Amino acid sequence: MIAGLLALPPAEGRAANFGYRLVLNVWPEADTNATRVTNNANPPPVAGGLINASLFADGAWLAANRQHLVDLSWSIGGKVFFSERTEDMLVNAADARYSFRPIPMLAFGVQGRLKDMRLRLSDRDFTSLSGMGTADIQTWPMGSIQGRGGVRGFAFHPDPTFSFVAPSVGGSLRQGIVGKLAAAAGYDLFLKNFSSAAFVRVADPTGKVAVAQGEASRSDNLHALSFNLSWTGSFIAEGGYLLQINNSNSVGESITRHRVTAGVTFVPFWEIFAQLQGQLQFTRFGDGIFLSQTLFLENDDENQSAVMAAIGREIGSGFTLQGQYKLFASEFSRNGAVFTRHVITFGITWRFEGVL
Repeated sequence: MIAGLLALPPAEGRAANFGYRLVLNVWPEADTNATRVTNNANPPPVAGGLINASLFADGAWLAANRQHLVDLSWSIGGKVFFSERTEDMLVNAADARYSFRPIPMLAFGVQGRLKDMRLRLSDRDFTSLSGMGTADIQTWPMGSIQGRGGVRGFAFHPDPTFSFVAPSVGGSLRQGIVGKLAAAAGYDLFLKNFSSAAFVRVADPTGKVAVAQGEASRSDNLHALSFNLSWTGSFIAEGGYLLQINNSNSVGESITRHRVTAGVTFVPFWEIFAQLQGQLQFTRFGDGIFLSQTLFLENDDENQSAVMAAIGREIGSGFTLQGQYKLFASEFSRNGAVFTRHVITFGITWRFEGVL
């Protein structure tokens, strides 16, 4: 929608251009691991059917001189299971963004995001709030550099031990290479400060090494380095690599994560769009003592190896039929546990948008 606003000529005889968008999804879904546990859990994984529904609303305002842009969005979504009602979920998210462009090649921005997830069982409820300032410079044809900094707070309601506040700083570079091929690279550093004490190694009376809470507060330094390639033409293809290194003073929380992603979107026939995505992830726990309890806290769908295939077709003004298949998987070599989850979805999307 913002791209549509920027593509318009400057508003004549009006104070600004305004764009809006509403998106409603109603998707019946089948989930083979509704309880999201490993194969050796007790009780074992339970399959379930559900209704997945969400509403997204977005509005953007672009000043007549094209120097000021305001974008506000809100979404609410939920899952209601037919049998496993303890897994019912409600998610709210709100985003706000302001951008000031004094000259065409330079832009300054501020943005904020609030996300809240609640489950009927309340074992994974969390609230996150973040704010960031950005500076973007168009450096050369088809190239740009961004510097950013901000702060993020994360509250894990079942156990405040894992709540934190994290100042962050980072930057990214994007460059068109040739024709429709572009590359991007980025780095971010998050300094996580926890209110809980860090775990330390101690020796028990038998001489064995054990783990106990120490006196110092837990603190983590999370480094994230990413590289991406994209092709935009008659089809869209993307590939990327993400390296995350979390150095913690708490035993069991230091990890190194490698993630490789690839995806393609195309139109094979009959005005049907198709999308294929894959993600391969390997995580190494530096201490190798126990599995980090924060591994799946926030976005477990994004913290595992995964494969996704989707097809869709417009069936009328604003209506689209869509079907999806997703596979999520992880393997923990230390205890032999395997996590597997298959999700099949088929439903309808209604979209209403415009520019004034």
